Amino acid sequence: MTEPLVPTRDAATVLLLREAAGGLEVFLVKRHGSSGFMGGAHVFPGGKVDPADAQLGPRVVACDLPKTLGGLAQTPGRVRNDEVPLGLYVAAIREVHEEAGVLLARRRDGKPLDAAALARIEAARKGTPPFAQLIEQEDLVLDLDALVPWAHWITPSRETRRFDTHFFLTRAPSDQTASFDAHETTESEWLSPRAALERHEAGSIFLPPPTLVSLTEMSSFATVDAALDAARARPIMAILPKLGAIGENIAIVMPWDSTYAAMEGASLPTQDPHPMASDISRVTLIGERWRAGRG
Repeated sequence: MTEPLVPTRDAATVLLLREAAGGLEVFLVKRHGSSGFMGGAHVFPGGKVDPADAQLGPRVVACDLPKTLGGLAQTPGRVRNDEVPLGLYVAAIREVHEEAGVLLARRRDGKPLDAAALARIEAARKGTPPFAQLIEQEDLVLDLDALVPWAHWITPSRETRRFDTHFFLTRAPSDQTASFDAHETTESEWLSPRAALERHEAGSIFLPPPTLVSLTEMSSFATVDAALDAARARPIMAILPKLGAIGENIAIVMPWDSTYAAMEGASLPTQDPHPMASDISRVTLIGERWRAGRG
C-alpha cells in the first residue's frame, strides 16, 4: 500500500545581496541548534507563510500587482487561490525583517525612514507588535517589486516535513544593517558565494542542499545587477527532487539526473528538458557534508 504524501506548507526564502570590495556577497544566518528544522545550518532568511501575510494587500507599494504576483512559478497539479502569491511575497519580506533586521518597505508619504522609525522597526523583530500591526502603525507600504523570483523547491515526498518554497533575490537596502535575531538564529555574516562554499567544504559551516545549490549558482555573478538580471530572464519551474540511496550514500536527486526516473518517490509533470536543468543534478551526503555533482 502506498503511503499518502505528507502535505507541503508554503514558505519563502530570500537571498539578500550586496556588493563589497571582493564582489557579490550573500547574507547567511545560522539556525538555532535546537531548531526542529535545519538546526545549526547556515541558510538564507526565510520561513513559513502565515495566514495574516495575505491580508496585507492594501499595504503594498503601487505596482502592477497581477504582473508581479503572476511571475511566481506554479506547482503542477496544485490549485492555489489568489491569496497564495501575495502571501508568499509578504512572508518573504516579513521573514527578512524578523531574521535579518532588514525591512523592504517605505513610508506611504514617500519620505525616508528616519532613525527613530528604524529603531522602532528593529525593536519589533521580536514580534511586538505583530508584523501587520507594525506596518500599520508606521504607515508603511511593502516593496514587493524589490523581490525577484529565483527558484522554486519542493521537499522530496519521502520527507516527513515538507515545504513548497519560493526563493527570491533582493538587493540589501544601503541604509539598513543586517543582523541575526538571537532567537531563531544565532549567528550571521556576509560571505561571497565562493567563500561560503569553501567554508562548507572545510567543515566550518553546514549548508543544506537548496542553499548549497543556490550559492553555487550565485558564484557565477560578479555584481548584484548581474544576479538580478539573470533571475528576471530565467524560466522558473518547480523542482521536486527525490531522496534515496546511490551506492553507499544518501542523495537528493534532481529531475534531470540520469537516475531520477528509476528512484522511488513522487515526481511532477514537467518539460523535457527541465527548464531549471543545470550542471548540478544531485547533492550527495558524503561523510557529514552535502556535495553537489552531476549524475
